[in-house]
Amino acid sequence: MATNDKYQKIITTIIKAQEEILGPLAKDIANDIPNLDQPDKKTLEDLVKKYADIFGQASVETCKEAARDLLSSFSQDDIPDILK
Repeated sequence: MATNDKYQKIITTIIKAQEEILGPLAKDIANDIPNLDQPDKKTLEDLVKKYADIFGQASVETCKEAARDLLSSFSQDDIPDILK
């Protein structure tokens, strides 16, 4: 799987997890993130930080939980610090 595909899968998983808590607002927030359709490490980090800015550390923990299994296929250098 290409790296962008891996990031896309994690981002989709995180947005779905946030939707379970926040409802449609989770997608609205995500849609404000640049490069969401061609994601990379920075895009993933920006998404998690945006949720954190609005909803605090609990949203970061939700993101970590949602992404945990998928992140195991990444090298530590490819994982944003906020998700470590």
